[in-house]
Amino acid sequence: IWGQNQAIEQVGKFSHYDEVQMSRWSRIEHDTLNLEIDEFIGSGVEVDERKLNYYKYPDISALGRKVTGIYLSNYFFWDPLKQNSESKKFGFIPEKNNASFDVYERAGISTYYKIHDLLKLKRCGYRKVLDQVSREIRHRRISREIGQLIEKSYRQRKVYIKDFFQWLGTTESGYEWFKKNKIVNFAELVCESNSIQESEVDNHNLDELLSNARPANEDFLTYRKGI
Repeated sequence: IWGQNQAIEQVGKFSHYDEVQMSRWSRIEHDTLNLEIDEFIGSGVEVDERKLNYYKYPDISALGRKVTGIYLSNYFFWDPLKQNSESKKFGFIPEKNNASFDVYERAGISTYYKIHDLLKLKRCGYRKVLDQVSREIRHRRISREIGQLIEKSYRQRKVYIKDFFQWLGTTESGYEWFKKNKIVNFAELVCESNSIQESEVDNHNLDELLSNARPANEDFLTYRKGI
């Protein structure tokens, strides 16, 4: 059982009325860039095949029964911002970030609104905030004109990515090489301070849903599963 269908909520490839199921096809089409994990084996990437089970789609015939992946968003109105805001009464703490007004989506993931957001810009030509603004326009909480102002205010927001390279254990020269060679067109969006910048625009009807957000206490935590 899944929550929202990404192909509906973010790219509009399907309608809620299509009742799309989670399948091997939809996973390959929308999540893995039309690649099966086995195609990475033997490609020169040093990956232990035993560690790839999590990424393999299960063999349905081996399960001995029919399995159907369903999305809850096919069955009732799916409103991520409102639903996430409701989770605060159960103790969820939203996280402030520099790249978006949405303090819920991927809260607690140290790379999402930092290096991941820059790589999305490089690959897709726009940042995550545009997806979220479009969502709020569809839910009629903001007008298109206000949405454009919000997106514009975050478009040139700088993000701090150095902590990711420090966590990886790379050298200072490796960090500089990445900026110079991999995100050269967006290097001006990288800052050297991990401070949170307050919003410069009025989020209008969104403010009540976006309350009680805090900056993260720590950037990266290492954890392992064990017996």
